[in-house]
Amino acid sequence: MIVFKTPDEVSLMAQASRVVAEVLELLKGKVAPGITTDDLDRMAEEAIRGRGAIPAFKGYRNYPKTLCASVNEQVMHGIPSKRRLNEGDIIGLDLGAIVSGFYGDSAVTVPVGSVSSECLRLIQVTKKPCIMASPKRSLAIASPMFRMPCKRMLKRQALP
Repeated sequence: MIVFKTPDEVSLMAQASRVVAEVLELLKGKVAPGITTDDLDRMAEEAIRGRGAIPAFKGYRNYPKTLCASVNEQVMHGIPSKRRLNEGDIIGLDLGAIVSGFYGDSAVTVPVGSVSSECLRLIQVTKKPCIMASPKRSLAIASPMFRMPCKRMLKRQALP
């Protein structure tokens, strides 16, 4: 069943999404060699709460953190920890926020310091289908790439 939203509800959804976008931008600027995924998680929670929102993931089905942080070959929903990011890693940051009961949710993949041209290409190629292609094509292109680290990607998967 499709539940239509009122203009006020759509506005609350937009506010929650804006919180997520702002916090992801903040986190992108903090990603650097030596920082831990726990550090990023703490920053995310403080930034969400500082904007009057609630972290959407924390406590959902007992999930213990605010952020999902997936490093390199981790496909998704990595739980932040004391793991330190290294030069050349890539990290997926997945974040959700709630404003007055309405959710915003988004994710971004970020290079850690200087990364290989293969990793940059991975980020670019997997971002494009998510924006421009159908969901079915996006999954067909992105899924095989995320099963392997960047360094081996081009040997196994020809990129368009």
